[in-house]
Amino acid sequence: MSESIRSLLTATPFEPFTIHMPHGWDRDIDCPEIVKFSPHGCSLYVHARTGELQAVLSLRHVSSITFTAKPIIREG
Repeated sequence: MSESIRSLLTATPFEPFTIHMPHGWDRDIDCPEIVKFSPHGCSLYVHARTGELQAVLSLRHVSSITFTAKPIIREG
């Protein structure tokens, strides 16, 4: 799963996606800059645009990935 997510994060052009976890919990990834891998690559750190950590996702528990996240519309 780690390599799949790395590929999605480095794709050009980037396409927003949603990571689905057990129990109906999801996290939209609308830009690659908000995601960092743990040092050992077994978890994802998802940050807010302010840099604040929002979630730590265990890659062992990712149930699926879909391409339904809404892209951020940037002005200017």
